[in-house]
Amino acid sequence: NSGHQFARIHDDPGEVMSALESIAGWAHGAIDMDQVKRAWAAVAGAGTVSHAGVMAGRNPRGVRLIIQSVRNSDVAEVLQRLQWDGEPSLAESALSGLAGLVRPSVGLSIDITSQGVSPRVGLELFRPVEGHRTDRAGWKLLCDRLVDNGWCLPAKAGGLAEWPDMEVMFGRDGAYQVRQTINHIKLVIIQGAVSVKGYVAMDILRTT
Repeated sequence: NSGHQFARIHDDPGEVMSALESIAGWAHGAIDMDQVKRAWAAVAGAGTVSHAGVMAGRNPRGVRLIIQSVRNSDVAEVLQRLQWDGEPSLAESALSGLAGLVRPSVGLSIDITSQGVSPRVGLELFRPVEGHRTDRAGWKLLCDRLVDNGWCLPAKAGGLAEWPDMEVMFGRDGAYQVRQTINHIKLVIIQGAVSVKGYVAMDILRTT
């Protein structure tokens, strides 16, 4: 029953937007449904809307959608269909320059306002390995490329590349495995400029 309900809500942007308006404390109709539906239709077949959210304190009001599993080769076309006010070829060239270092599909992060898709677009990139692996050497190669492209300061990239790690710690009640990983990075493109955000994680598992 709950699974059926989830699928129904996921496939209905109207219900999702109504829930977001309620969470943000906005009046019904604060979100421009025409723009949301237009964007939802534009990405149909190219990927799956996996997340939707609002940032209540930002102006103009908007909705952030994350569209997962968009093939890198399709990103420029999807941005054109979304009528993004930017240069899709910049996103295309950015992704082609990272070929082999990231997976062949991305999470596309867009903000929908009453004027349409905002100038900011995000490309969520993952390493082509299992998510539980620290992959320190692989992330180092990717971070070096980000610096070479001028998208990240060397000190910031160096700190990010040093994060992946695995060690065992011992306490009174046993041994614990401490694993530090990078989940993904996001290329943020706005007004022709590219910058990078990194999303790191840590988990602690008791081994004995």
